[in-house]
Amino acid sequence: MNKMSRGLLSLATPIALLGVWGALGDPASPVAPPPQTWLTQAAVMLAAGDLQLAVLATLKTVLLSTLVAGMAGTVMGATLGARRAVSDTVAPTLEFLRSIPPPTIVPVAMLLIGAGTGLDITVVALATVWPVMLNVLQATRSIHPTLISTGHTLRLSPWSRVRNIYVPCILPGVIAGLRVAAPLAIIVALLVEMLATRPGIGRLLLTAQRDFDAPGVFALLLTVGLIGVAVNGAFEWLERSAARRLPNAMR
Repeated sequence: MNKMSRGLLSLATPIALLGVWGALGDPASPVAPPPQTWLTQAAVMLAAGDLQLAVLATLKTVLLSTLVAGMAGTVMGATLGARRAVSDTVAPTLEFLRSIPPPTIVPVAMLLIGAGTGLDITVVALATVWPVMLNVLQATRSIHPTLISTGHTLRLSPWSRVRNIYVPCILPGVIAGLRVAAPLAIIVALLVEMLATRPGIGRLLLTAQRDFDAPGVFALLLTVGLIGVAVNGAFEWLERSAARRLPNAMR
């Protein structure tokens, strides 16, 4: 069975369940409307332009915050992984910060930086930096000492050591961390949009829930699910591409 066949087979069950739901569901149900009502409501939001703007706003937050978290987490993880003394010193502080639930950061962030675009990116980046940092830290500590010694023996410049030794060894950890961070970024972005009434899918969800618009809620949840699948697929492609370029590091 090839990859396409497996993909189609994996879609058979949810499609069948949605088909049964659509055939037996009550379109007037305020709790569990059938899928066809979701599509109708999605078309209404698309015609009004609300859905496109919300999706773009949420995607912008997710992508920018994941980029910030990726860069910050890589620098922090590589530094702490290479300097165990520094890691031991700041470990209690990092554990404290990592244990803070993201929703509780929103009020403090609003006081410090206001309710502008920076709020979304800051809160989401703070919540998603940890998977990247921890994966990069572990990858850095896993670099064999012989590789580092060889770099010094060959008198490689610092840039050459980073490019030829550290980057190939750390890159798998970066990608693994980003694959965990990206779905988390979507969840936290929705929470921020709900709590701070920022533009995005989260605010639309909150509005639909307050208006008892069940089809709208399900339509938006379906949209979030499709975004999550697309993001995960993008990182799978990135991981495969990196594996082809750096086969030894990605084993």
